[in-house]
Amino acid sequence: MAKPTAKQQLVKKAWMAILAPKLFGEGFIGETFIAEPETALGRLVTVSMTTLTNDPSQQHINLSFKIAGKTKDALTTELIGYRISPSSTKRFVRRARSKIDDSFSAVTSDGKKLRIKPMIVTRGKAQGGTRAALQKATRQFFILHLSKMTLDQFWQDVLGHTVQKALSDSLRKLYPLATCELRWIAFEGEGVPPEAPKEEPKVIEEPKEAEAAQ
Repeated sequence: MAKPTAKQQLVKKAWMAILAPKLFGEGFIGETFIAEPETALGRLVTVSMTTLTNDPSQQHINLSFKIAGKTKDALTTELIGYRISPSSTKRFVRRARSKIDDSFSAVTSDGKKLRIKPMIVTRGKAQGGTRAALQKATRQFFILHLSKMTLDQFWQDVLGHTVQKALSDSLRKLYPLATCELRWIAFEGEGVPPEAPKEEPKVIEEPKEAEAAQ
C-alpha cells in the first residue's frame, strides 16, 4: 500500500492565545484553533475595552487589534482601531443642542496615518458659521497634536482620555460644549506628517442663556 503524501496527511491543529500589545500589558484577548501560526497573521480581533481594563464604564468602547506576529506560545497584536458604540453616542444629543460630526485623516510623527471621526455637541443651537469654525479648529487640533507624537503615544492619550479633554478645553474657548468625544479612530497605513497649522482659534459669540440651557 502506498504511503500517504504530505498533502494527504492530517494537519494537527492547536489552540494559540492572542495577546494585546504592551500598551495593555500583553493581556489575553482571545485564542484561535490553527495548525500554522502564520495563517493567523493579519486577522482582526475586536473586544470591549472592559475586557482589558476590568472597568464596566468602558463597556461601550470597542478596540480592534490586528494579529501582527507570534512567539513560541502565542500570537501578538497591534492596536488599529477605537470605536464608541453608536447606541451610546445617542444619549449625548438632546434638544436645543447641535451635533457636529466630521471625518478626516491625520498623520503621527512616526508616519502613521489615522482616520479620525470626532463628535462635538454644543450647549446651544449653533449657527452654521459657528459649526464650521468648531469643525475647522478640531481638524487643526489633531493635525498639530499628531505631528508631535508617535502612534503609541497617541493611543495612550486616547485611552487615558487625555486627548479628548485637551480638545474639549481648546474648543470651549470658542463656544460652550456639552460633549467632546472621539467616536471612531482607525489606522489607515503609512503617511507623511503635514506642516502643523499656525492659525490660532478665535473666540466666537456666546449663546444666549436660553439657548445654552441644558
